[in-house]
Amino acid sequence: MTGMNIEIDMSGFDAALDDAMKIAAPETLESANRESGEYLRDYLASWYDGKGREHWINNSLPTHGPGRMSTGWFSNIARKWFLSSADASGAVISNPDEDGSLRHKIKGGTITAKNAGALTIPPCSGGPRAPDG
Repeated sequence: MTGMNIEIDMSGFDAALDDAMKIAAPETLESANRESGEYLRDYLASWYDGKGREHWINNSLPTHGPGRMSTGWFSNIARKWFLSSADASGAVISNPDEDGSLRHKIKGGTITAKNAGALTIPPCSGGPRAPDG
């Protein structure tokens, strides 16, 4: 799976967390972590959706020429964030990122063909598909 998780490092808060864990019941901590995780999930979805298409466009790249059609990528990413787990020790927010596009937008890298000899030029550009030669 190429999904992405968000983990928040709470080191430096160890003493305060230890004190809180001594006085709070595990179910209270789990509930607080679940609520915080759901808030973060909603925030991430809103952030990606709110940035809109223009935030992700790099007009200097050849892939953003005339005729380029929007796929709504940012909205698809926004809808996929979910709270994958929450317990007394923390919460994990995930995005399945099945095609690796979120990871690529954040980290960059080379895109290569996996199931064919070449990448296909998007049909909206009027070019032939890779299998057509």
